[in-house]
Amino acid sequence: MEVDLIVGLEIHVQLKTKTKMFCSCKSDYFEKNPNTNVCPVCLGLPGALPRLNRESLVQAIKVGRALNFEINEKSRFDRKNYMYPDLFKGYQITQFEFPINTNGYINLSSGKRINIYRAHLEEDTAKSLHEKDCTLLDANKAGMPLLEIVSSPELTSKEEAKEYAQKIYNIVKFIDASDCDMEKGQMRFDINVNLNIKEKEKEFRTPIVEIKNLNSFRSLERAIEYEQERQLEEFMEKRIVLEKGNKVTRGWNDTLGKTIFQRNKEESDDYRYFPDPDIPPISLDSDFINKALDKIDILPQDALDKLISEYKLPKESAEFLTEDKIFYNLFSDISKKYTNYSTLANWIITDVLGIINQSGSDINCLNKGKFVEILNAIDDKKISVQSGKEILKESILNKDFNVSENINSSLLVSDDSILDNTIKKIIDENSDLVEKYLSGKEGVLSFLIGQVLKEMKGRADPNVVKEKLLLFIKK
Repeated sequence: MEVDLIVGLEIHVQLKTKTKMFCSCKSDYFEKNPNTNVCPVCLGLPGALPRLNRESLVQAIKVGRALNFEINEKSRFDRKNYMYPDLFKGYQITQFEFPINTNGYINLSSGKRINIYRAHLEEDTAKSLHEKDCTLLDANKAGMPLLEIVSSPELTSKEEAKEYAQKIYNIVKFIDASDCDMEKGQMRFDINVNLNIKEKEKEFRTPIVEIKNLNSFRSLERAIEYEQERQLEEFMEKRIVLEKGNKVTRGWNDTLGKTIFQRNKEESDDYRYFPDPDIPPISLDSDFINKALDKIDILPQDALDKLISEYKLPKESAEFLTEDKIFYNLFSDISKKYTNYSTLANWIITDVLGIINQSGSDINCLNKGKFVEILNAIDDKKISVQSGKEILKESILNKDFNVSENINSSLLVSDDSILDNTIKKIIDENSDLVEKYLSGKEGVLSFLIGQVLKEMKGRADPNVVKEKLLLFIKK
């Protein structure tokens, strides 16, 4: 028996706009009191007329370019009719027959191209809060602009699905079309999963299962893995195959680590799509599209290529710096004043971000000029790397920290006699360890070097200390 996994992803991205899709309610609804960020339009009250947010078109066009879509000058909004509690109007305004973006793609690290069928605009629903004996609804996010990015069913493993989702996340966030904060629901995944089973020269397809509303890459992988095993077991037991009308929707329970049946899945005809009579068809001219595209200063792939070819960074460093536009901009800005690019990349990735993550600080706490001053002092051998790291940390945590004064107070000792006397002292105080080193236990050398640096209060070059220490030990 040969079993092949088939996965398609629908990724819902909440676009970065100041207001909702069809009304003037603010988009900063998160953590607001329930049902306070609403109006007659997003509540779907009779007589309230929607008006399209132009910025949602701009953001959709940006994503279209970044994901290699054909950006359609003509598109249209439709009504998707279904009766769920979180949809007050009884229908969702979406794009069905004529979406704004079609026929896109991205390439995985393996070189495999994943085609993306479409990316269409639609409105978000209310939030459902399930209590013991009732469901509460918060309409604050109802009407928020979404872009639904629909892949072709060409993903064949949980690893491919995760990489695809991460690439979409990085690209959309890089071009500032969305913050993609999954904890806030700004990016969500619906997974379509089924199996192609070859058995005794016959081929079977299991029914497609849609797993709804996952909000982490880990859950994405776990849900696919579980559903693959569940569908194979179900096929072996019941021999049910894919037919019209037997698609189902299942929810993912992260605590239990399993999918749970929710309902039978509607076919496209069941939604009774028809053009929304309140919103005119969209006709975009080349001037509008070009102005939208001008808001992308650089695409993620172009930024990656630039870091590798122009700045000669290793691929791993370049990929890290293009995961987030903030990292890329930080490197680009500082590289205008500090041209040891590889060193700069390592300091940003390892030290700057390490300090920020550990302390909970913001990257804006880094003073770029002070950072360059520290790097130049290290390069000029005025201070040690360790001293530089300590000064950098204090400069991030305390905006009033005087970097110049602390560089001057941390200058490497230039008097050889002071360093020589310190090394002799450490050797005398640790004669037993010196003997162990001479007998072949080379690991103790790091301890001795550390003791010298501690005695010198960091004002000595570790490489010079090691060189001198070895000379004194061998005498």
